This record gives sequence, C-alpha cells and structure tokens, in this order.
Amino acid sequence: MRSFVFMVVAALVTVGCGDLERNNPADPRVSGGIHLAEQLIGSWSLDEGDENVVYFFKTNGGVELRSYFAPEGGVVDRNAAFPQTRVITFTGTYRLEGRTLTLSFTSAQSNDPNEIPLLPRDDEVVRTSIGRDALTLEGDGRKRFYRRQ
Repeated sequence: MRSFVFMVVAALVTVGCGDLERNNPADPRVSGGIHLAEQLIGSWSLDEGDENVVYFFKTNGGVELRSYFAPEGGVVDRNAAFPQTRVITFTGTYRLEGRTLTLSFTSAQSNDPNEIPLLPRDDEVVRTSIGRDALTLEGDGRKRFYRRQ
C-alpha cells in the first residue's frame, strides 16, 4: 500500500510540473527581456482577402508600407511587375508610446506610371501587441493580424 501511495504522489508531482516553457501568445510578459519597440523591428506581412500589405519597421524610426493589388482581380503575386501587380509604397516614420503606435507617412509612390497615390491626411494611430511571431494592430474598429516575414 505504501508503494502504491508513493507511486500516485510521484505521478502527480511529475504531471504537475508539466512543460515549464511559456509559449502563450497572449502572455503580457515581453519574451527574453526584449522591449516591444525592439520586437517591432523587421518586416510584417498580411495577406488575406483584399488586403495584401507588408510593413517594414526600421531601427531609426522609419517605416515603409507596401500595399499590393491585382488590378485584374484574383491572387496577388508580390513578385510580379505592373500591370499584373500594382504596388503602392508609403514611407515615413513611426512612434511607439507604450502600446500605442503612431504612423506618419510623408511620401507615396506607385509602380503604375499613370497613378499618383495620395498620402493619408492624418496619422494612423493603432494599439499594438506582439506575441511570438504575430503582430496585432487594432484601430478604426478593427483588428489586423500580421506575421513576421
């Protein structure tokens, strides 16, 4: 009987330990002691439905947004040239205060020679979170999920 109780207790202790690694993407802890601003650096991609964009966040506070379209409809090929794929590139700066990300675009260009893209009138302000390799931008009543490239 004593060995049975010992085996049950040993099994409970072993199961209770479980996996000590924390991989919860919603965990508010910044992994590895890296600040959110450092985690943001790099490229982030969204490719779903009619939205096909890539953000490039630079260490110097610069940001580039590439927005891809298929003028004829269908699947967007990011590697194709105009007229198969139209690309509008916005460049500017970003500022991160806590989890609030402010994007200020100062120039825009298109690979369509007949198009002069307009800059957004206002800065874009979004709530930001990063979990594993997923960036969430929340603003204007919607959430968009990007993956690290």
